[in-house]
Amino acid sequence: MPLTLQEIKEGLGRPLRPDESIGRPHIADALVRKGYAENMRDAFDRYLGEGKPAYASVPRIAPEEAMQWIREAGGAPVLAHPGLYGDDELVKRIIAQGQPAGIEVYHSDHGPADEQRYLEIAKEFDLIPTAGSDYHGVRQGIVFHGEIGTRTVPLSTLEQLRLRSGLS
Repeated sequence: MPLTLQEIKEGLGRPLRPDESIGRPHIADALVRKGYAENMRDAFDRYLGEGKPAYASVPRIAPEEAMQWIREAGGAPVLAHPGLYGDDELVKRIIAQGQPAGIEVYHSDHGPADEQRYLEIAKEFDLIPTAGSDYHGVRQGIVFHGEIGTRTVPLSTLEQLRLRSGLS
């Protein structure tokens, strides 16, 4: 399946920004355009998903280490999209070990029951409830995660995070 980096970049329909990198969704889009996959899901299921022929396992840092780096940089770490982890005990372990300032309670992939559960976890661990659409763009007419602005919290949430970061 010949596929060049140039073809992937051309599929963006715009120049690659200096702060942007090519990821699996971009590659999946190119595979579909070239007829190697029926749609994005097929590209991941057959080629790009974990354990598939074109999957590359890259070294990752632990969430606790990432949170420490964020604090060292003067930020307030937030545990993102806990519902996507599929394991609330893991979420609680990460919170206990990493001690984030907040947790993303309101997320495009969280249903009402998830939001209620993560709001309770936020209270249990004294975390600031945050929100995010987790917008990853539109590819072949499909919005990845959610549209920008679909999940919001009051502006006071930003002030709470700033206070937890030590910046004011």
